[in-house]
Amino acid sequence: MPLSISQNSIMCMEHNEQYQMVCQAHDELVCPSCILNHDDCKGIVPLKKVIEHVKKSSLFQETKQSLKDIDQNIKMLQNELKKHQGSIKQQEETVFAKIRDTRHKVNAHLDKLEKKIRNEVSEITAKLINNVKQTIQLLQSRHTNIHNAEQQLQNMDRYGTDIQAYLGLRRISSEAASSCTYLQSIIADHGVHKITLLFNIDDKINNIYKSIGTFASIKVQKDTCHIPLVTHKNKQAQLVGTISKAIPAIKIRHVKTTKTGVSNIRGIVPLASGNIALSNYVRSDAGKVVIFSIDGGELMKVPVKPACSFDISYIDDRFLATTSPFIENKGVIIIDINEKKAAKFIPTNFQCYGIKHYDGKDKMASIQQHCDICDHRHITKPSTIWCPECKQAFCEDCNDYHGFSKSSENHVTVSIQDYLSMSSSISQTSNICMEHTEQYQMVCQAHDKLICPSCIENHEGCKGIVSLRKMTENVKKSSFFQETRLSLKDIDQNIKTLQIELNEQQKRIKQQEEKIFSQVTDTRKKIDDHFDKLEKKIKNEIVEITSESKDSIKNKLQILENKTDSTNKAEQQLQDMDRYATDLQTYFGLRKISLEAATTESYLQSIIGDHILDAPTILFNIDDIIDNLSSSIQSFGSLEVQKTQCKLSLVTHKTKQAQLVETKIRSIADIKSSLVKSVKPEVQDIRGIVVLPNGNIALSDYSTKNVLVFSTDWQILSKISVKPANAFDITYIDYKTVATTSNNEEYIGVSIIDIDTEKVTLIPTKYQCYGIKHHNGSLFICAEGDGICKLNPQDGRSTAMWSSKVLSARSFATLLMDDLTDLASFTLFS
Repeated sequence: MPLSISQNSIMCMEHNEQYQMVCQAHDELVCPSCILNHDDCKGIVPLKKVIEHVKKSSLFQETKQSLKDIDQNIKMLQNELKKHQGSIKQQEETVFAKIRDTRHKVNAHLDKLEKKIRNEVSEITAKLINNVKQTIQLLQSRHTNIHNAEQQLQNMDRYGTDIQAYLGLRRISSEAASSCTYLQSIIADHGVHKITLLFNIDDKINNIYKSIGTFASIKVQKDTCHIPLVTHKNKQAQLVGTISKAIPAIKIRHVKTTKTGVSNIRGIVPLASGNIALSNYVRSDAGKVVIFSIDGGELMKVPVKPACSFDISYIDDRFLATTSPFIENKGVIIIDINEKKAAKFIPTNFQCYGIKHYDGKDKMASIQQHCDICDHRHITKPSTIWCPECKQAFCEDCNDYHGFSKSSENHVTVSIQDYLSMSSSISQTSNICMEHTEQYQMVCQAHDKLICPSCIENHEGCKGIVSLRKMTENVKKSSFFQETRLSLKDIDQNIKTLQIELNEQQKRIKQQEEKIFSQVTDTRKKIDDHFDKLEKKIKNEIVEITSESKDSIKNKLQILENKTDSTNKAEQQLQDMDRYATDLQTYFGLRKISLEAATTESYLQSIIGDHILDAPTILFNIDDIIDNLSSSIQSFGSLEVQKTQCKLSLVTHKTKQAQLVETKIRSIADIKSSLVKSVKPEVQDIRGIVVLPNGNIALSDYSTKNVLVFSTDWQILSKISVKPANAFDITYIDYKTVATTSNNEEYIGVSIIDIDTEKVTLIPTKYQCYGIKHHNGSLFICAEGDGICKLNPQDGRSTAMWSSKVLSARSFATLLMDDLTDLASFTLFS
């Protein structure tokens, strides 16, 4: 233990007596003589009581957390200051580049035209990049939802009952289908098309010169920093034992006033994103929920008619709840933020006013520690079982009676531990019909709806009414469960693919913007000695300004580094006190560390409050005189945006979301085909065809030795030659790679084709290749006179799956089952 802690004195320096009490009003230690100065003070507490269990006190934990917060905040501030260092340097280089650009090629009117064209380029590229960024943000939100859905699916598989798994699977499957549609729409709406900026310098630009008194003006503007510091408390707690702070002791202050335009606000709740939701209470059918951004801008209005909106509460990142006290429509409305609509109305038998969301699972963890039945009998026994249908906890004995009862003998129970392991969205899934308050007992497959006994009247003419128990039987082993899991993985991979492409698109747009600015710079011609003098003067001013800013930042970084060392030492001292110190030593040390932590926090806050972290922006403006150097030139150049279709493909393990209808396997005789569309592509000799994961179609043209890729509306996207090999059959390996077979005697083998780069790699074989199918990373090939061979496209190794000397030329193969265990999974035809 450090000497600074172990040698803390417990003696009053003024009266040389031991401290025995604490004055909470002044937060001071007092000895028996000191007590005379605190006669009128309330809250004189014995020191012994204050230090009791000090190591387990909230202040000890909060101080420990504060030190971690301080360390994290220091790192944040250091990173921000380092960014400012880099920003100042970059801005300095940008200004120098602009000076060089103006020096090289300038004339009276050219400056005005250059500024105009730069603004046009910046506006266009900023709009393009902003669109890409918005799409990336939406994709990130979808990615988070999919990740949560994957975790919920995993929890359902481990802990959920069949009914919970079925109801949760319906919701997750619907969300997955919605995400698939959204991802496809990004490509369909040209969201990932490759963008090319076509820029041409005007032919009329020439050299013009006039006398200029100054080159430009420069000044530094600082934009207010909005970095929120991490903290798990609003104010450093005072060390007064475990006594709670009274409401009168809480002080509030006015931060900001925002005019929302909402006439009658009854409820307000902050969202996790920082946005704010208000309830607009109107005694008519015009009630609504309004969501504002953190800066007061209105984001959306969600009407709740015919109900009204009184109070409001936050449920999660997607849902809000608002109350309606209308006698005709009393209840709770669930608001879907993503869909911007009222998702559900839950009627009640009472008028609803104030509302607060509380996580049911947390409630379960905190209060369902005892058996509900035993509690009613005034017996205390721990609970081990939870019944989702009764919503009660049972001990082992009561669970046996629960299982014998006719009304509950078919209820499926779970252990308390398994129930707590599930997310609240699954564990609290209700199987009660909201309209009739009866249990769901059937499923209408025609409408894909759950129905209770009262709902059946609305489905009298429907075919395919199946009992819910039959539908949920073995649901965790159903193909729908596995396909939903695969869909979530596909969506996750597709989101990452789109994010990569969109990030690359941002870089390409930025690079093209920089290339255009460079073009503008290159067209500027050198000017005379007068500009040399002005250039030198303005550069000296820039160096002087930026050096001052950089030195200031360097000093602040050094101070923060020292604060980091102090915080790390304090954390070590706190750890040592927890291990080795007495309660009294811990109390004195904790007061000291807590005070130092509060001082450091105040200093960090002051860095932001004193605008030290405000982002410096170098404002550089070309002198107006330069703009007045006019000529007959009316344009610096022209700019045009060209979009090229992106060949990006989305991964999918199925073409259509499966419906949850038993696990019956359909036979070939059950499958009925119908002609949807007839297309005549300009291909001479089609031997193979494959639908790619993104819906595009690839064909192999045997006569021209080409692979052709068409869009879903049969517009040709690319034509790739595999010469000197042939292009017989075709299959896809992944979203951007296909493989074709060649029976050319001189070039027999398999061609691996990258659709994006149009690169073709031939893997030679010892046999002539015809039909081909890809499965789980391997290629299965119909080899004339050899049978079916398995080829590894990575290393080119080939093994015989089935030997046959009678397998004819022009044989094809298709896979009947996803799990390839034997040759029965293949169908061969010629």
